[in-house]
Amino acid sequence: MNRKIKKTILGFLDFIALMLALMVALYLRLDYWLLPSEKSWNLVFIFAPFLGILTLKLFNLYKRVYRFTDSSDLVILSKALLVYSITLYVFSLMLTFEGQSFPKSMVILNWLVSLIFLGSVRLLIKFLLMNIFTSNINKSDSNVLIYGAGSAGVLLAKNNVNFKEFKVVGFIDDDLNKQGNYIFGKKVYPETKIKELKKIFNVKEILIAIPSLSKQERNNLIRRISSYPIKIRNIPSIRGFINGDIKFDQIKNIAIEDLLGRSESVSVKDLLKKSVDQKNILVTGAGGSIGSEICIELAKLNVSRIILLENNEFALYKIEKKLSKYQNLIFSPILGSIESKETLKRIFEKYPVDSVFHAAAYKHVPIVENNIFAGIRNNIFGTLVCAKSSLEANVKNFILISTDKAVRPTNVMGATKRYAELVLQSLNQYSSENGLKTMFSMVRFGNVLNSSGSVIPLFDEQIRNGGPITVTDPNITRYFMTIKEAVQLVIQSSALTKGGEVFLLEMGNPVRIYDLATQMIKLSGLSIKDNNNPNGDIEIKFSGLRPGEKLYEELLIDGNAKKTSHRLIYKSEENFIRWEELELVTANLLEACEKFNLTKCKKILKETIIGYKPSENKESQT
Repeated sequence: MNRKIKKTILGFLDFIALMLALMVALYLRLDYWLLPSEKSWNLVFIFAPFLGILTLKLFNLYKRVYRFTDSSDLVILSKALLVYSITLYVFSLMLTFEGQSFPKSMVILNWLVSLIFLGSVRLLIKFLLMNIFTSNINKSDSNVLIYGAGSAGVLLAKNNVNFKEFKVVGFIDDDLNKQGNYIFGKKVYPETKIKELKKIFNVKEILIAIPSLSKQERNNLIRRISSYPIKIRNIPSIRGFINGDIKFDQIKNIAIEDLLGRSESVSVKDLLKKSVDQKNILVTGAGGSIGSEICIELAKLNVSRIILLENNEFALYKIEKKLSKYQNLIFSPILGSIESKETLKRIFEKYPVDSVFHAAAYKHVPIVENNIFAGIRNNIFGTLVCAKSSLEANVKNFILISTDKAVRPTNVMGATKRYAELVLQSLNQYSSENGLKTMFSMVRFGNVLNSSGSVIPLFDEQIRNGGPITVTDPNITRYFMTIKEAVQLVIQSSALTKGGEVFLLEMGNPVRIYDLATQMIKLSGLSIKDNNNPNGDIEIKFSGLRPGEKLYEELLIDGNAKKTSHRLIYKSEENFIRWEELELVTANLLEACEKFNLTKCKKILKETIIGYKPSENKESQT
């Protein structure tokens, strides 16, 4: 409805209410109804409402949105009506009515009755707007419980009274003093009642509104309530939600990483400063999940320049767009391949590179298993080109992003990454013995949550599509950490290197993939469909191990890990092949790869890499 029309309707209702309020106030004072009959009384009954409306207008009460009426509106209304009642009394002193003067007590009586009448008009308008005209918003599929009956939970519920973006059916709180009380007509329950409340009220979501919780406390809470098939959301900023900066549909669901039990990584400022401060950094594979996060973390530090090398145009565009948000950051996006000696040569000639973070790699196990030659060329010879170009350019640090799949590999991807490690270990020995300054090291860690190769995005997509979730084996386990944590530790590892080390990141305890899948289903507010629950929402199917896939991964080859100055970073000095020997082997591997001799390629990899057991994959190779 047009705003002017709404103001006119409200003004008309106020006019009637002010006239009736004056009649009631006079009745309360005189104990009989004084109806408009005499000319003087007619003047009062018509003049008074006009005076009242003018006063309300002066107090800007017709500019307020009464859908959101609260106590502040009533306070302003009471002030305006008090001014109106006093002014009316002053004007009435000029007249007498049927021989009577206007009673002085009418100031208070008229103010009080007018406040009741006009306040009721506004509350009635709010009720009609929020409960009748918008009743279609309050559907049963928006029923939520608010976990936390403190100030944050109350603010959230109060905001909902105004906006109706969801329907609060109750509060959950572990404070015994709050349990059993009511907030906005909704009862506060103990946590043990969640299962019962879900059935009674058809609860779809739980909103956690306790901003004072530490990360560990919040994660423990999430683990407890995630046993119920109810979607869980955490309100990151109550004030942001109230102010409209955060909309209800923008609140993210609880992420699976919140249930993995990892504490936040602590950055050692001295290590960060030593590794990248005022340095030119080259990041290969800068558009990938790991490479792009390295670039973002570097952008937050005091680097001189970031050189981004990426062979995928769209990926390079995306990371360039992200980095452009950082003011005063100097970066150079370069579209090219790590296999191109000419590209690397031009980069090192143009920019005095201090450190290289080599994140470029083919890492999807099944794809590399079916494209062995491409995997060898990119992961082994691409690394060799980068490493030798860095050596020739006197780069100080070269850090390879490796993987736990390089340890006793059963797939080509893992084998190529282990071979890349051997290349760097042997080149570090060559650099040291020939008086060159380049130090080569590598950082080995497990799966990264939400990276392009992680199972998390796959499971998330399968859940959105209604299932089933496919898990290769019920007993398969993997190590997990967040991208941000992994990258921060990689950057700090570069400051610890003295050349040739394999750095290992503390990955915590391995996680069973089946447990991961079940937790993701529950966090989505859905139930598992199995023999015990045939009417469940999402089924989990076992597809069998893929070619080259292991049941579990490990980080050490010989079990010899040492502590460093960072509690989450370990190092291992593993056996390697001297460059003079490995150079000849690598030349033979290159020849076999160029001739597409699959048998010879596998034979060389098996003879060179300790523990490599190639899978018997019969599919065609390219």
